[in-house]
Amino acid sequence: MGMINQLTSLREQLLAAHDEQKKLAASQIEKQRQQMELAKQQQEQLLLKWLPENHSSHSQSLFPVLLKPEETGDRDNLFF
Repeated sequence: MGMINQLTSLREQLLAAHDEQKKLAASQIEKQRQQMELAKQQQEQLLLKWLPENHSSHSQSLFPVLLKPEETGDRDNLFF
């Protein structure tokens, strides 16, 4: 086998290996995208489960309402 044939064969092998790497990378990216989507859905389900029923999923805050001490009458706990 001449030098040109060897180089041609090597080139074809490298191109094939590169194509395989691209396919694997695309597959991994898609799998990661699906995992992120699943995690997002699970997080949304948990948030909806723990939010009070009178809050919608578009609630401004996921934290309970914090009242200022003057609104609660607790003058010993002045964080504000």
